[in-house]
Amino acid sequence: MKKSPDVNTSKSVHWALASWAIGLLLIVPVLTVLVSSPVVASDEYQWTPYISDGAQPHEESCLGGVRGLKCKGDYCWGNSLLCGPGVIADQAGDVQWSAPISNNTPNTFYMCKPGRVITAMKCEGTYCSHVSVKCSPVKYELSNCDWTNYVSEEAGNNTIDLPTKLMTGIGCNGAYCDNKNFYACDFAEKTTVAAKVEGSEYRWEVVCAGGQNCANKITKSVSIGSLKEESWTTSTRAALAASLTASYSFAGFGAEATVSAEFEAAKSEASSIARSLNHTQTEECGANTDFLGFDIHAVWQLVSTTQIDGVPVTVKTCTITCMPDGRKPDYLPGSAEHIAACKRRSG
Repeated sequence: MKKSPDVNTSKSVHWALASWAIGLLLIVPVLTVLVSSPVVASDEYQWTPYISDGAQPHEESCLGGVRGLKCKGDYCWGNSLLCGPGVIADQAGDVQWSAPISNNTPNTFYMCKPGRVITAMKCEGTYCSHVSVKCSPVKYELSNCDWTNYVSEEAGNNTIDLPTKLMTGIGCNGAYCDNKNFYACDFAEKTTVAAKVEGSEYRWEVVCAGGQNCANKITKSVSIGSLKEESWTTSTRAALAASLTASYSFAGFGAEATVSAEFEAAKSEASSIARSLNHTQTEECGANTDFLGFDIHAVWQLVSTTQIDGVPVTVKTCTITCMPDGRKPDYLPGSAEHIAACKRRSG
């Protein structure tokens, strides 16, 4: 005959199982925290938890920029980052992780692209033998850069602590990438200088000549000389557009040119082109001239020239005029001569 189970014993077993399950639920989140990649952002300088290839976190981020490093254990297997205060990194910008560096690969160091600083580090391999860093863009001027001394767990030299610097490169040597150093830079707020835009001069520029052989298409465009357009700001474009309508002269007439409504419309067109078209981009104007029914030898286009920080800028508009011979037009846009220029009947 089987003996009935003792009720108290059964309860004890149930309680033990319940306690074990509750304990497991409490432990799992802790383990999750340990292997996750926390992002450190604080109003104060702060050391991250040690990262390694093991059960500890293997990646840490610093939105205030990495300002130092300390390591512990054999071959410096554990690494902690000193994070700067606040948020200086533009996480919406071109953020890039480096390829791993190590003492036994061709890549024993890595440099962030210009204008970027180290904001995270990741460990892989035995004793954290392979290290990757994340480079994020910052709106600071970086200067006076130099390599720090190497740090290791040996001889007590295990800490780089440079709170007034930002790190833009990392290197290592020794077994398992044991010895590490940073390329550290001073940083300061970027100073924005308003672009110097000179007054604009308008002129007639020949597009084609030869009567019926004048088949060139009329296009509008912006040409920026040697200036890199990516350095333009919205305010630079606005200043250029304003100069095309405000401070101007007309070749042969100077600043005394009488401005008609048609000339005002042409200046507004030039201003719009400067705001909307990119460097070397052209658009057809769709202007047509009747070389058969009218006395037209050459077609001329209204062009404006100015300078931005000493670099020439040319804006070509869709405003045209016509001449019956090789002479240059000697009248202003919107004048009676201009209005009638492309409508002179042959013969």
